[in-house]
Order: sequence, then structure tokens, then C-alpha cells
Amino acid sequence: MPTETIDLEQFRGQRWAFEEAFPSQLEAHCALHEYCRGNSRAAGQFLGFPPSSHAVKDRWDRLGLPCLGNQNRRALAPGAYTGPQLTSEEAWQQIRQDGRNPARRVRLRSEEVLEVAREAIRERTAALPAVSLKTPHRPPGGGDEEDMVALFSDLQVGHRTVSTNSEVLHQRVQCWAEKVLTIVRLHRKLYPIRRLWVFVLGDMVQNELVGRFIDLDSLEAVVGDQYLRASDFLAEGLYMLAPHFDEIKVKLVRGNHGQVQEYAANRSSWDDVVYERARLLLQNQANLHFEIAERFFLVAEVRGWKFLLVHGDQIPSTLSIPLYGITNRAMRWQGSIGNFDYLCLGHFHSPAMMTWNRTEVLMNGCFVSDDEYVTKRLGFASQPSQLVLGVHDKHGVTWRYRLDLREEQQ
Repeated sequence: MPTETIDLEQFRGQRWAFEEAFPSQLEAHCALHEYCRGNSRAAGQFLGFPPSSHAVKDRWDRLGLPCLGNQNRRALAPGAYTGPQLTSEEAWQQIRQDGRNPARRVRLRSEEVLEVAREAIRERTAALPAVSLKTPHRPPGGGDEEDMVALFSDLQVGHRTVSTNSEVLHQRVQCWAEKVLTIVRLHRKLYPIRRLWVFVLGDMVQNELVGRFIDLDSLEAVVGDQYLRASDFLAEGLYMLAPHFDEIKVKLVRGNHGQVQEYAANRSSWDDVVYERARLLLQNQANLHFEIAERFFLVAEVRGWKFLLVHGDQIPSTLSIPLYGITNRAMRWQGSIGNFDYLCLGHFHSPAMMTWNRTEVLMNGCFVSDDEYVTKRLGFASQPSQLVLGVHDKHGVTWRYRLDLREEQQ
């Protein structure tokens, strides 16, 4: 593709895809240099780098491209940055700077932070083009039709371990989608599967609340980068699945890692921003339907069987073992929330399936491996795996698989 025909706007916040679209780094950054009028700070923000990053300036210095001063960044920056008023992106950066400056001692309200982020994604998010559906395999005179359910939780973008970073998480999301498709192809040899349910159970970002959820040495990127990457990864996984099902119903609940501030409300969550941006990216896909939970839980009815979806942080562990807390809370929720047949949760990073008092518990794994924080605090070994299952009208859940996402096994 000729350089002059490339629309740079498509790479806003997508720095990992930016250079790949050009024949060379020099051509890519010459185009960016012209688009941002020589302002390296505006170019860095355009690609999604944090405000304090000098990555673009350093790259331009190596390539011999002059960098103008940043004192006139509103006049020099591209697109929405050229107006005299603060854009939502600049306001967001200002909020981050104010919130990080201890001398100012300003405690911003969670809803203000999230509303600015939501405004930014609404302004900047362009929907992906719709993909055509492939006709699902319908076996001649096969068995009864079933629905497929895929769990997706504890992605935790921004978490760095000895074996995990954003690129590894991206590969594992792709692996998740490919394995879901492998399993559905096998089962379609026996009976039709036209509908997929994706239960997204929270903790899409790692956050940056050091001491509460993370150690400083495990933080790969600030939350402004985390939610962009997480929504891209989630949207890409669903986009890979979209052509293969007549209908995909995506049910989403929040986790604890998305909490905007230490004592924020349940709905003041970065998970909501990730979900909203993923929905906007996929809004052209007519067979994809999103439902984001209003409360901490959501009930999904699949072929007449009720699934209670929660993240799992509401459940206490006894001696760091969650099984007693899970069974106890499941019985209590049967009375307070209402009858359900299956309880789906994540949070504990260890996959497990068990039945207690006629309620089956489906505990999901995670995408992260070698989580030092979890190992130190709880003694668990995080297992990068996700659950998938089939649901029949009469028999409920008929089959279950644990998808291993470790890259060394691919």
C-alpha cells in the first residue's frame, strides 16, 4: 500500500500495529512526524504512550527527525488536539497528572475519571468492519442442537511476570479463540451448534493500585494503556469467533482489579471501560450482542438452564482455600438472588469444577502465568486456562473442557 494512502487515524492508540503498516520505520515515523507537525509529545499520546514517555522523541532522534518543543502542543498536535478547548484525551491526561501529584492532594471522584475515559473512547473508537458468517456445519439427521458456553476471565493486561507480558496475553487470547473453534468443529460432527455464549467474568486490567493488587515490579504499563490493549484483545477474540456462529451472546460482569480507586463503587470499574470500547469496536457485527451487568452479578439463561455469573472476589477463603467459601456463598445466593443451576466465577486463577447440593460450580482459570503476587500471598500457581462447555435443553451441561493456553504447548 502506498504510504500516502495510509490513514494514520486508524492507528490512534495502536502503537504495536503502527510500524507494521509501513515498509520501514523511517517511512512510518516520517508520516507520523508530518501528521503531528513535529510534536513528539503529541505523537506519543496519539500512539497511546503515557504522558511521561519519551519513546517517540528517542526514536525520532535516532532517525534524524527534528522535534519541536511541546510548549505549543495544542496548536501543533493532530486532529482533535488542534482546537482551543481541552479534548477528552487531554482532560484525561490532566486528571492522571493531578491524581498522581501528591503535593496537590486532590482526590478525584471515580465517576469523573471514568466519564472522561468513556468520552475519549466514544470519540476515538472506530468500529471494525463486519465479517460475513460462515454457514455452521449441520450434520444430516444428527443429535439434538446444543449451545456452547466459553468463559473468559482474569486477562489482567498490564501484569508482567517472568512468563507473561502484553504480547503473551495477546497470543493467549488468540489461542483461546482458536481452541474454541477447534472444539466446536469437533462437536458439530454430531449435532448443530449455532449459538455461542461468552461469559466475561472480570479483571480485564491489572490496574496500578500498588500494594492493593500488585507489586510495583510487576507493573508493565499504566492503566491508560491497559484498558486500550485489553479492549483490543477482547474484541479481537470475539471477532475471530463471529463468522462461525449464527449468534454470540456476550455477558459481562466486573472484577476487583478494575476498581478505579481504593474505595470506589462496584460500577466505578475499568472493566466497564474495556467492555464499552470492545462493544464499540464490534458494533457493526450484527450477530454479537453485549449485556453488561448492572450489579455485581448477572443471571444468564441458556436453553432453560440458569447460570449465575460473578467474578468471585465477593467470596472469602478459609486458610487461603476458597472451596468452603464458594459452596457456602452458593447456597446463600440461592436464597437471596434466586434459584440457579450453575455458578460461574473466576478470581482465584485455578480452574475447578464440582457439584454441591445440586448446584454445579464452574471456576475458571486465568491468562497470566507465574503470578508472583498470588504465589506470595496465597501460595497458588496461576494456571493460564479457560473453561468451555456445551448445554443441552434436557440435560444441562453435557461436556466440559479446560483449554490450556500455555504458549510452550502451542
